[in-house]
Amino acid sequence: MTEHQKETTFLRRNERNGIGTILDALLPDQFALGARMRNCHWNVTCPQSPGLKTLFASHHEVLDEILVDMAERARLTGNSRTAALAEFFRLALSKAQPGGHPQAPQITAELLAGHEAVIYRLRGNLEACADKHGDVNIRDFLSGMITKHESMVGDLRAVVEETRKSRTDGQANKVEAQETENQSQVIL
Repeated sequence: MTEHQKETTFLRRNERNGIGTILDALLPDQFALGARMRNCHWNVTCPQSPGLKTLFASHHEVLDEILVDMAERARLTGNSRTAALAEFFRLALSKAQPGGHPQAPQITAELLAGHEAVIYRLRGNLEACADKHGDVNIRDFLSGMITKHESMVGDLRAVVEETRKSRTDGQANKVEAQETENQSQVIL
């Protein structure tokens, strides 16, 4: 018997059902965010593409690990219900925006918003796991997931800030070049 099975087995049926319901509701968010991350990895086109592709690939691996662990925990409660792909996307908080291939800043902002929505939902379920359903281990499990998502948020925020800074620097350089050109014309 695995540790996950031991933890889940010693809970009463109504506690297992409550935890299973929580995990079942969280699975679509993880799945949708992972699918969006993979799509961004495949479609990002910009000067920073190689670095972003590497970042997105590493984030997708983490999201895949989270998804597998969560699905296994949900299955062990005996309450796993969400299985159809359409149902996953219907229940997910993070919604992909259809059409075109967005640029890196938009992609990064969308992924950032997706992670923040997942973190919000995870936090909302932390206390319910321990207080309402009597399972501190699942609360710790969800807390670990929050930590992983927060790490990815930090990476994405750094990319967003770097993009903003380079845009600001680019604008400042254009203004400076224009001023220099104007001064040159005045001197002549």
